[in-house]
Amino acid sequence: MRFYELHNLYYIIIVPIVFVVFLIAHRRRVKTVEGMGNAGTLDRFSTKKIGGGILAQGAIVSAALLFFILALSRPQAGTRLEPIQVTGSDLYIAIDLSRSMTVEDVKPNRLERAKISALEIVHSLRGDRIGLILFAGDAFVQCPLPMIMMR
Repeated sequence: MRFYELHNLYYIIIVPIVFVVFLIAHRRRVKTVEGMGNAGTLDRFSTKKIGGGILAQGAIVSAALLFFILALSRPQAGTRLEPIQVTGSDLYIAIDLSRSMTVEDVKPNRLERAKISALEIVHSLRGDRIGLILFAGDAFVQCPLPMIMMR
């Protein structure tokens, strides 16, 4: 893994500082509560614990800050993108779906024969991008050309 903006990783030094601030706040809260009386007695009559979960909050804030800094550094993994020269054609197959295609002058009928022919074309081509347009009065692209060439 590599980082596109490596200089942002220097901000990770802030993470332990933030956690230490939460730790200090926790100790101050405990000392303040202990100055009021017995901690066990106060815990029984209070709705909040003495520590108040401030250490858990500190851990969550520190982890969130760490992940934010890592995201800010833009980690990158995987392969490199390289331009390739595409050889082949872009081909759209248009199929009529109107009622006239149900006529059986061709076996089994015109629509089934068009489907079979389209499949034969798809299986015979290599390195070409193929899309599908269906129409019956109005035309719409059922399957657009893929963004990358499938092999």
